[in-house]
Amino acid sequence: MADLILVLPNPHSGADEMKAPIKVKQKQSGFCYAACLQSLDNSSGGKYNQDDSGIDQTTGWVRVNSSRVRWRAVKSAYDELKSTLDAGSYCLVYITGKYRHWVVAYAADAPVADKIYVMDPYRGEYITLRRAMQIHSAYTLTEVRRVVISK
Repeated sequence: MADLILVLPNPHSGADEMKAPIKVKQKQSGFCYAACLQSLDNSSGGKYNQDDSGIDQTTGWVRVNSSRVRWRAVKSAYDELKSTLDAGSYCLVYITGKYRHWVVAYAADAPVADKIYVMDPYRGEYITLRRAMQIHSAYTLTEVRRVVISK
């Protein structure tokens, strides 16, 4: 059985952390929990039901919505990711290659990996998607899931 790991905010904040909205910083452990659930879902045959109410906002966790709001990575995945972020949502992004890993995207200046900003919940870092992919030896976006945060 895999452990769920909650991380504390990164004490070595960088320029990308400054771009992270306060709500992302406040919900960091919730995002981590959601990403860990998704990792368990992918690696152990669906232990987490996407259609559940998920993580209750009143307890400080975020809710992950149903599978109808997700898409497979194709050339347009970066465009879809940017438009979802521009619309005010956050996204859990599943990057794959030598390793598989979830990160949380919270902002994008352009629909390219070095202009999409993510929080790596396992490392507690605010970095670009390109840097996350380098760290985890990933070369593609396999899946993107929109994260719903109550207003």
